[in-house]
Amino acid sequence: MRLAYLLLLLVAVLFQAGGGSAKPIMFFEMQACWSHSGVCRDKSERNCKPMAWTYCENRNQKCCEY
Repeated sequence: MRLAYLLLLLVAVLFQAGGGSAKPIMFFEMQACWSHSGVCRDKSERNCKPMAWTYCENRNQKCCEY
């Protein structure tokens, strides 16, 4: 019972750490593709080396190394 209470307390602290917002703490935040010198290409593109932790504004595209 104590373990469940401590886990619940830990979750509550993590969610309150953002100044009362309901966003959990993220250690890795997604970065815009262009900020890493990447290029957004169509998801069907075969000649693409995907970049981790990046995103494109168009959901039908993925971030590729330039």
